Amino acid sequence: MNEQVKSWHLALVAVGLALSAGSLAAQDIEEFVISAEAAKSAKTRDEISLDTARRIADHCFQQAAERNLGTSIFVLSPSGHIVYALRADGQTPIATETALLKAKTAVFMRGSTHAQMNRVMQDPARDRRLRPLQAEFDLFWNSGGLPIVVDGVMIGAIGVGGMAPSAEWSDEICANNALTDVIGPQPPLAPFLQ
Repeated sequence: MNEQVKSWHLALVAVGLALSAGSLAAQDIEEFVISAEAAKSAKTRDEISLDTARRIADHCFQQAAERNLGTSIFVLSPSGHIVYALRADGQTPIATETALLKAKTAVFMRGSTHAQMNRVMQDPARDRRLRPLQAEFDLFWNSGGLPIVVDGVMIGAIGVGGMAPSAEWSDEICANNALTDVIGPQPPLAPFLQ
């Protein structure tokens, strides 16, 4: 990619993030997190509720089923605990495990696993530097893991696995569509480089 195209791409991403941040500010976080009573027990406040996690996972699951695709989905709390998981019949162990790893990576990195994958693909030296961290924490740089953000606060993360990625459809697009439909506008997705 030439430098002018990179500059334009970065400018578009910056504009998209700025616009998304404005629309995210209008969301009501109380609608998507655990109750005040549950927060006292868990000693945390901004954690995705089971109802919200279920609605997001079910939405993504339905999108995959409509395309005759199987999928595995994990929604985690900001501390990395499983809130809700869903696995289609016939999913292989690798599809299920990678969905969990993507969700964990989104929690640890506080960002998109696809964006991290792109950075690693564009900078092989970065890949070598991050391998010990990746191995230590079971991080997985692959499209399909996204933070769940409401009003600028990460309330959880989603990891989706089992579908082959393309620019038109992927685990990540499925997750993002579900987040957008259940929670509201989300930051723009990382560009598809492969």
